[in-house]
Amino acid sequence: MPEFDGYAVLEQLARCTPKNDFRPVMVLTADVMPEAKHRALALGAKDFLTKPFDFIESILRISNLLETRLLYKRLHALIPDEIPLQPWHLKRD
Repeated sequence: MPEFDGYAVLEQLARCTPKNDFRPVMVLTADVMPEAKHRALALGAKDFLTKPFDFIESILRISNLLETRLLYKRLHALIPDEIPLQPWHLKRD
């Protein structure tokens, strides 16, 4: 995207997404460098595909993300404010 790249989109989404919300964002890019994947995932992407991509795989991944979103919303309705989204927030004994 010439004026507003995907990283900027992820940063904007992070600013407007509530802290304990799950936004199912999948990145599709031609950049196959590990740094691109790491940066996108660190900025909040939940999945990452590179071009050329497999159509069936992409549909399955999107389905998985949407299912995760639905399950998260159901769980959050049962126990609000108890679900940390980032693994580094998990309590360790």
